[in-house]
Amino acid sequence: MQTRTLLVYRLQELYAFLRDMLPQVDAMHQRAVNEHLRVLLQRQREAGRGELDTLEQALNLLGARFTMEHSTMAPALHEAMARFRARANPTPDHQDIAATLDLMKATHLAIGSYEGAIELAHAIGEGDVARLLDENLGRQRDSLTALRDFALALITDISEEEGRRAA
Repeated sequence: MQTRTLLVYRLQELYAFLRDMLPQVDAMHQRAVNEHLRVLLQRQREAGRGELDTLEQALNLLGARFTMEHSTMAPALHEAMARFRARANPTPDHQDIAATLDLMKATHLAIGSYEGAIELAHAIGEGDVARLLDENLGRQRDSLTALRDFALALITDISEEEGRRAA
């Protein structure tokens, strides 16, 4: 195996993860009760489609195309989300918190994947590929910031409401 082949594999793995997360984002959108979360999820979906396009460009620059069937990471996240809903029987508000935190988890995974792929691309002299990946990395970091800010506000609001009800 050559390092270039490893980079192609990592990009295909990342592509599969993002693609396989789209139906999960759609399901979160359908379950969400908080309107702001619904907007964030819609933006996440649109950003994900844009990232897939950019990853296709990066693969094309490497003379490759997407060939991986499915992600191994997205189903694990899906299983964890489903297990939480089944075992914890959360309220709709708590499902919104969990969905936000799960999206943050997925975003962290994507950020780490991009960072590794960017280093690989730079190391083998694929600066154009690294620049495309860096664009997507920026999108993921922006998404994480928005999710983090929203999570804090949502958790605070729900916790305060729980405190008022308990008093």
